[in-house]
Amino acid sequence: DELSQKLSEKFDFWKKSTGSISMSDLELYSYELIRTHPHEIHFFSEGFDYWLIDEFQDTSPLQVALLEKFIHNRNYFVVGDPQQSIYFFRGARVQVFNEMEKKIMGEGGEVHSLNKNYRSNQETMSFINFFFKNYSDQFQSMELGGLNSENKAVAGVALSQDQDAQNLAILNRIYEVQSQGAELGDICILGRKNDQLKKISEILH
Repeated sequence: DELSQKLSEKFDFWKKSTGSISMSDLELYSYELIRTHPHEIHFFSEGFDYWLIDEFQDTSPLQVALLEKFIHNRNYFVVGDPQQSIYFFRGARVQVFNEMEKKIMGEGGEVHSLNKNYRSNQETMSFINFFFKNYSDQFQSMELGGLNSENKAVAGVALSQDQDAQNLAILNRIYEVQSQGAELGDICILGRKNDQLKKISEILH
């Protein structure tokens, strides 16, 4: 225990003196300041009438603890979509979102859900609802709010272990939707890595 304590203190001193501070360090140092100077934090909180926390689905338990101290007794709004969480590696958890929802309702607050998707056409949303509801119980089906494609080209999925075969499937899909009257400017290819998209770009050229 003594060795661990000394090592931790030396490492902490090195990080502060060299400026080698990570995002996690900022959160931990902030929480320590809040813990040791509670009156200053309450004074800071009183400078705001309302708090709006956006993208709450990417909030970690430590960040929630920080926010609770910052907000103190002020009114607040929380906005987020747990299905869009991308910061699992930084501690974000869907449970944090669900717990906040329960807390707000327990305090007499209101919860409003926007479940209708207007950003995608109905064919695309039907496919997403069908696929992801069987993929993860975290996914909640969305209501269809977009327009029908009116016989225009719709989304396609090309999955293959072989990159060349997948690229060929993408090319064939482009030819297919072009034959249906789609313009090249209306076609979007999505990929997880830049090198995959660069390869497609080279083939298309």
